[in-house]
Amino acid sequence: MDCPINTKINDSYFTKLLAEYKTTPQGKKNTISALRKLVNRSGKEIFYITQNDAKIFYDSCMNDILNGTYKPLYIKTLIHSLKAFYKYINELSAKNELEGSSFPCCCNGNPFESIIIAIPDKLEYHEADFPSMENVDTLLSLCSTPSLKAAVCLAFRMCLTISDISKLKKKQIVIDNDKMYIKIVCKNDLGEYPRYLAVPDDLYTMLQQLCNNTEPTYEYLLISKRHTPCAVRTLEHALNKIVTENNLGNNLTFSSLRNMGIRILLNNGAFPREVADYLGIQGKWLSRYENVPRYLIKDVNKFSNIEIKQTLFEQ
Repeated sequence: MDCPINTKINDSYFTKLLAEYKTTPQGKKNTISALRKLVNRSGKEIFYITQNDAKIFYDSCMNDILNGTYKPLYIKTLIHSLKAFYKYINELSAKNELEGSSFPCCCNGNPFESIIIAIPDKLEYHEADFPSMENVDTLLSLCSTPSLKAAVCLAFRMCLTISDISKLKKKQIVIDNDKMYIKIVCKNDLGEYPRYLAVPDDLYTMLQQLCNNTEPTYEYLLISKRHTPCAVRTLEHALNKIVTENNLGNNLTFSSLRNMGIRILLNNGAFPREVADYLGIQGKWLSRYENVPRYLIKDVNKFSNIEIKQTLFEQ
């Protein structure tokens, strides 16, 4: 049977639909990658996924965890993204706002609705998951470009994700009363809202220099040698190259730097609710850091940064 509309990811109608979905509170950043993985494994187009396909895909993801291919948290996020997307599609179909509403994923309901994600929320980090402070210092001394060094510092000192770092724009850096803030828009179950994160004094100068040393026409803060925005893969490759060539271990990544920064905030006495608000996440995820060794406690004045600007700036 011919497909009423082309449901491949690069189709113009689907691209528009996906763009509209991302603007909703339930929109997920990794929706495209999750759908691509689902399509590749099932061999079916997006709107022809059935409940049986969803179950087979989930079982294959569980095998990925057992084989060590993917971490449990990644699979949990993947399934959540697919469940949210197909819920949105079914809501459109119910309101007759979806072309081709006779598709199986609409006629038979959300194919992922009955999937019970049997991955515990409490996923713990242990000593082996964190790099040593010596290796972090070595990494900073070996960063080959200002952009890479800034990315490392933003992950470690401000606990930003590599995704947020790579997409950071100059206009997100705001000065108020001689203090610098970074505006990050958060999207979670509570909706969408902006956070203004205070920049530590030692990063103030670094970020200011990055802004001043690039062309005024450049929109993004981190620029590659080719004068293009630094992609996530570019930054990760540059970091991994330094780590590999200098034997800095297998636990030094942007993710582990961010996790280390989070643990330091908690060990220095910041309340979990404050940390959750700062990170833009739900507090339950902070339980993952409970078993991290106490040697990570550092001077609160040197390492902790938990201030958030409460008054919204004028746009």
